[in-house]
Amino acid sequence: MSEKKKNKAAQQEAVTEETASAAQAGAPEQEGQPAAPAEDYERALYLYDWLLTHVTYTGRETYDQTAYAAVCEGQAVCGGIADAYVYLLERGGIPARAVTGTSVSSSGASERHAWVAAELNGAVYYFDPTWDLQDEGSAEALPDYLSHTWFALTAARMAVRHTPDATGLWPDSRANADNYYVRSGYTVAEATVAAAAAAVRSQWEDGRAVLEFRCESPEVYDEMRALLFDRERLWDVYRALGSRAASSGYQCVDDQQIIRLIPRQ
Repeated sequence: MSEKKKNKAAQQEAVTEETASAAQAGAPEQEGQPAAPAEDYERALYLYDWLLTHVTYTGRETYDQTAYAAVCEGQAVCGGIADAYVYLLERGGIPARAVTGTSVSSSGASERHAWVAAELNGAVYYFDPTWDLQDEGSAEALPDYLSHTWFALTAARMAVRHTPDATGLWPDSRANADNYYVRSGYTVAEATVAAAAAAVRSQWEDGRAVLEFRCESPEVYDEMRALLFDRERLWDVYRALGSRAASSGYQCVDDQQIIRLIPRQ
């Protein structure tokens, strides 16, 4: 490597570290213990959201595939976005590695891709910040809505559309406790109006513009879709929340069994 390239690399590394340090400064701390890092889940979620709000995805294969591009220039391909999240997590004391392989898009096309494996509270989870950035449904819902469809998934849920190059390197993790929907209580185990209302009540009370939940199985998901939309029991959910929504949009993420409700006053 030439001296000029070495100097450029050193400068980029310094800027990346400075920007990442600024991001870490806003991360949550343990209650009652200033300067002590919060538990893994809270820190990982904060850094995930930081990345989603500071980076845009570019599909140009010639674009820089480094953490520097994502963290400092605010634009990167999937490799740069994955590396950036790994960089942020490891600086926050969370073991993480980028995973490369192939993914299957919603249109059925197979393409090269990169995502992340990280250890939260002693268990391995999988993340795909690039796909949460590209979530067309979230862009349609609200410009400032952050998707967490691909935050802290089990190996089986990630394998629905992701296949790593070296399958033997990655554990068949079944940990579920620190998944975004599970941890937040946004899940349903049965297809009833009461279950849907219970899953979104705290979001409604917080004034969220998008109310969402994940079904615990494909069977519950199919039954819930039929209940809310085919049988039009969606309005009973709003009535259970004490809402007089004039209308409502909705979105369904089939491969992760997620339903989003978008009330309009």
